[in-house]
Amino acid sequence: MRLEKANRLIELAQKLAASAEGLTLNQIAEEFSVNRRTAERLRDAIRELYPTLEEISDGRLHRYRIPGGLDRLSLQPTAEELAELELSADRLESEGAAHRAETLRSLVRKLKASIRSSVKARLEPDIEIMRDAARFIVYAGPRRKAAPEVMSAITQALLAGRTITFRYSRSTKRRAGVEVVPFGMLYANRYFLVGAKLGTPRPFLWRLDRIEHVELGHTAAVPPDDFDLQVYAARSFGVFQDDVEDVSLLFSAAAASDAEEYVFHPTQSFEQLDDGSLRVRFSASGMRELCWHLFTWGPEVTIEAPKDLKTMMSALLEEALSHGREPQN
Repeated sequence: MRLEKANRLIELAQKLAASAEGLTLNQIAEEFSVNRRTAERLRDAIRELYPTLEEISDGRLHRYRIPGGLDRLSLQPTAEELAELELSADRLESEGAAHRAETLRSLVRKLKASIRSSVKARLEPDIEIMRDAARFIVYAGPRRKAAPEVMSAITQALLAGRTITFRYSRSTKRRAGVEVVPFGMLYANRYFLVGAKLGTPRPFLWRLDRIEHVELGHTAAVPPDDFDLQVYAARSFGVFQDDVEDVSLLFSAAAASDAEEYVFHPTQSFEQLDDGSLRVRFSASGMRELCWHLFTWGPEVTIEAPKDLKTMMSALLEEALSHGREPQN
C-alpha cells in the first residue's frame, strides 16, 4: 500500500511538471479517481516533496504545476515502459511504417542514454524478458508499406503549415501531379493522407503507397478551423467516407458475448434480447468495409438495417460464390 501511494505521488509530480497550464484540484481528483479532499492531501504531499510547486489563479480556478521540471530519478523510465516502446517499434515496422518505427527507436535510444550505467545494467535483463514474453503476432498476407520519405514529407508539411506536391498513381497507367493541403493521417490496414487539393475545401483520402515524388510545397496552407480529424474518422466504420447510415445488427446467442466485447463504432449501443441474442446499433458510413467485417461472423450475424447494406452483402456473397464455382462444360 505504501509503495502504491509513493507511485501515485511520483505520477502526480510528473503530470504537474508536464503541464504548462497546471492542474486544478478537480482535475487531480479525476485523474486519480479520488474525492476532492484526497486530491488536496496529494497536493499538500507534493508541496512537501517539491517546494517549487506553483499555484496559479485566474480569479476563479486555482491551478498547480511544477515549473522547473523534475530530477532525473523521478523521470527514470521503467523496464516495462522501455520494453513497450521497443515492441511498438517492432510492430510498426512489421506493418510497413518504418519511419514511425525509427522515431520510436530514436526515443528509446535517448531514454537509455539518459540512464546511469549501473541502472541500465539492472534494467536490460528485465527489458529482454518482457520483450520475449510479449511478442506480437505477425499476420500472414500482404501489407502495404509507407515509404519513409513520404511519411517524413507529410509530417514536415503538417508541422510547417505548408502544402505538399506529389504524383499520385491510381493505376499502373496513370500518374497525375497534384498539390495538396494535408489535414492529417489515418492508419488502418494501409496508410492514408487526409487532405484537400489546393483551392478546394473537401478532403480526400490518398493512399500513401500510391504517392510518388513527394516534395514539401511552397504554399502556406493549414486545415480549416472547423476540421476535426477524430470526428472525420469516426463518421466511418472503417476508413472510406460516404453517406452515414443507421445500422442494426443482430448477433446470435452463441456469438452475443463475443460481439459485446467489440467496439464496432463510437456511436454503438447494445440491446440484450430475451433469447440471448444481441442487437447492436450505430450510425456510420463505409458500408462496404462493414460488409467485409461481417463476413468474419458468418451465420452468427443478421443484418436488420439498412436495406442497402443487406443488398450489398448479398451482391458481394454472390460475387464470391461465382468466382468459386467450377466452370460448366
